[in-house]
Amino acid sequence: MGKDKKNGRPHSKVNWTIVDRLLRAGCNGVQVAAKLGIHYDTLVNHLAKDKPEYSTFSAYMQEKRSGGDADLLEAMYNNALDGDKTLQVWLSKNRLGYSDKQEIKSDNTTSVKAEIDYSKLSIDELKALQSISSKLGEDKAGTSET
Repeated sequence: MGKDKKNGRPHSKVNWTIVDRLLRAGCNGVQVAAKLGIHYDTLVNHLAKDKPEYSTFSAYMQEKRSGGDADLLEAMYNNALDGDKTLQVWLSKNRLGYSDKQEIKSDNTTSVKAEIDYSKLSIDELKALQSISSKLGEDKAGTSET
C-alpha cells in the first residue's frame, strides 16, 4: 500500500507579528483569532507552544496592549506639543486633573432665611409648590400649617 495519510485539518501557523499588532491596537483574543481565521482555543494553544514564557494568553495580551496604550499616549502627547489644541485640552484634563467646572468651597456656615409672600398664589399653585418641595426634600417650602 501507499504512504499513510493524516486525517484532520492541517496544522495552522500563527503569525505573531499580526497578533502583536492587533493586540497593540486593542483587540481581544477572540477578535485576533477571528482575524487569523482560527478558533480562540487554537490561538491559546499556539501561545503555549510558541511562547512558553507567558503563563496565560491574558498576560501576553496585557503586555502587548500596554505597549499599544503607551504608543497612543506618546503620539497624542507629540501632537499636543505640535499645537493640537483639542489634545492639549484632553491631556490637561486627564493627566493634570484640570476640569471645565470651577468648584468654589466656603467655610461660611451662616444661614440665610428668606421671607416669601405666598399670598398671591392660588390653592392649586400652593399644592403644586408643596408637591415639588416634598420631591426636593424640603419641609413644606416655608408655608405655615393651618
